[in-house]
Amino acid sequence: MTRLFTASKSKLSRRYNLLMLRINIIPACVLPTLFLVVYFTDNDAMPIKYYVFVFGALSACLLFSFVTVLVGSIIATIRLRGNTEHTFVDIKDRFLIVSRYIESTYLTEPVSDYKELSIIRLDEIEEIYLYKKSIIIIAPTKRYEGRADWLSYSDVGMNFTLDRNWYGEFGGEETGGVEIRNMFRYPERIARTIEHSRNTKKAEIKRRQAWREHLISITRSAQYRKARNSINRRRQR
Repeated sequence: MTRLFTASKSKLSRRYNLLMLRINIIPACVLPTLFLVVYFTDNDAMPIKYYVFVFGALSACLLFSFVTVLVGSIIATIRLRGNTEHTFVDIKDRFLIVSRYIESTYLTEPVSDYKELSIIRLDEIEEIYLYKKSIIIIAPTKRYEGRADWLSYSDVGMNFTLDRNWYGEFGGEETGGVEIRNMFRYPERIARTIEHSRNTKKAEIKRRQAWREHLISITRSAQYRKARNSINRRRQR
């Protein structure tokens, strides 16, 4: 079973745009207020300092809006790229893999992305619930944090291993769960998929255990011993 959910680019874009809009609410309100004050004021009676103040306030508001939009656009573009590449939920075989983008550094070439990677066995998940559009998972978790290229993985089999085996073996820390933040289009669907995968994996393990116990009971039965002894006698002849 393999399911991959990536961060919603449109949802994150709306969130970043809304944040920049909130930051510029104050200068957006000051500008029309100053224009109204100037329009309804007797211009002949106003000293020169009055016009200097109005011009300075207008310039400060425009400069603040320009700088915040410029810087915010750059930061939003960087984080949008990072979240699109490194924020995802991956269900592979018997593991739940949750990746979250943290930051990027431009001090080295090429650019280094950092992320957090949480590994959970599906059959060990104890509880799954939604809290304000975020998914909370309670389970024994192995969490890694570092450069994205250090936390790459390709094939997930019986045991999860990173492509850099030494980091997978000696790195990371044990935690009691993970939070899947509200960066995905349909968090409810992701929670249901994880719950279904957990239940399916637990049922599969129970079937295997029941079949193993059935085989063990057969080997301990008298009929099995009798048939085994008969085969051994024939081989000795």
